[in-house]
Amino acid sequence: MATFSYCGVSGGHGGNKFDDGQTANRKIVEVKINSGWYVDAIQLVYSGVGGGPTPKHGGGGGTLKVFKLAADEDIVEVGGKHGDLIDSIYECR
Repeated sequence: MATFSYCGVSGGHGGNKFDDGQTANRKIVEVKINSGWYVDAIQLVYSGVGGGPTPKHGGGGGTLKVFKLAADEDIVEVGGKHGDLIDSIYECR
């Protein structure tokens, strides 16, 4: 069972935390990020029951980058850096 915690709302004006309703029957297989100087949007793609892409969270700017996870990989924790805007997202180790 996945456990989520929020460090606080980050992002530009109007940014809100979100929860895509992760369940034990779904697995993240892709992370799509639109970014330029800052992170503009994030979208997750799940496999399993109820899988597929989530709604895109964020704005419409930036260039799309897609990170595909191997079958044996899982996202355990994600961190980031921000001031008024999120300027980096990284895997915590």
